[in-house]
Amino acid sequence: MKNAIKKTLAAFIQSQPISKNKRIVRSLVNLSKILSDNFKFFEYKTTVTFHLTTQEQNVNHAKFAELFGIAREKFGLETIPNFKEDVGKKYLLKTRHANYVYLKDFCFGETMHIKLFVSEIDDISFTLIGLFISSGILKTIGEQKIIYANINNEPERIPSSFKSMIESICIPIDKFLK
Repeated sequence: MKNAIKKTLAAFIQSQPISKNKRIVRSLVNLSKILSDNFKFFEYKTTVTFHLTTQEQNVNHAKFAELFGIAREKFGLETIPNFKEDVGKKYLLKTRHANYVYLKDFCFGETMHIKLFVSEIDDISFTLIGLFISSGILKTIGEQKIIYANINNEPERIPSSFKSMIESICIPIDKFLK
């Protein structure tokens, strides 16, 4: 089972954006229950209320980017030292691109668990994956490529202290390629 997880995640990490790879989406659906026991996540919980829903009482697809952003900000506030004081004053975190795969609807009143992890880090950016789960069922997958930029909006090398904090919820690529 562990080898299957490693192979799937290695393929996932090296693949195209998740929205273009149905095999990886299927694998993540199957692995979402197992992953929570084997990997570190940042978790954010919320309840689906009317402001998130359409007339049919399902979460509006446009709201997933908003929810991902809230979870991402909470991650920064709770995990990255001096985030509140520094972001927007010393550096910016810019979303370069975002993809979402909608698998099942969230309905009014459901508890939504958003589990974030970093799937890739390089010198100036990192990729965040968000698993949107309710009652143990993976319902949406989000992916955001985040660029670290200076206050003039120019990409900049991620400082080592910041990088070490985001590495705390990173799935190390080298572990899965062996």
